[in-house]
Amino acid sequence: MKHLTIIMDIADFLDEEDDSWEARYEHEWTPELRKRYASICQQMMDDPQWMKLVEQELHHADSPHLHCAIRAARMLALDVWPVLFDQLSKHPVKPNLYFELIRTEDEQRARKLVAFADKRLPLEEIASGPADVPGFGPEYEAHQCLGILLQLLSSYEGMGQELVAAGLWSPVTSNRHAALHVLKEWPSEMWGEETTERLRRLSVAETEESIREQIRELL
Repeated sequence: MKHLTIIMDIADFLDEEDDSWEARYEHEWTPELRKRYASICQQMMDDPQWMKLVEQELHHADSPHLHCAIRAARMLALDVWPVLFDQLSKHPVKPNLYFELIRTEDEQRARKLVAFADKRLPLEEIASGPADVPGFGPEYEAHQCLGILLQLLSSYEGMGQELVAAGLWSPVTSNRHAALHVLKEWPSEMWGEETTERLRRLSVAETEESIREQIRELL
């Protein structure tokens, strides 16, 4: 799988249209050589074995080659979202899956992902109260999933109010920053009662001055 992404990188390099090629042509490269190598790359990428390998890897969320498979699938114009969402149903606290799944401009898919996270992420455990926690390590995977999802919500007013409320009361500092960013993008009437109440409580409980300043601006 890694070999395919390397071939694709080479093909992208050969296809670049910038001024650098004029300099390369002065150092042993020629337009003919560039064209020949690009043709070889295309022949290798057209091998049907790659499609089969990519599809196999996409069905294994724990595969060390999953990232390469996703990248290759996108280069091959495959729609990876349904397959990855199916994997998420089996591995609901998997940050790398959320990272890929938020890369959608389809509102129905965004709503489906948010509804899933609302039910399957341990939001009560995440919302244990503000602290100064970086949020790294396997014990904070759920917090990482939430932080990734919050990046999506700023584009959809009122969607995922429970997730935003959990982010405001998370001990992970980046979650609180991300939740506040969402609220800045939403009109206040879309916040919801729980989120508004959490925000008021956070204005008293928050320990980081930069976050307190953001809360003051929002309120």
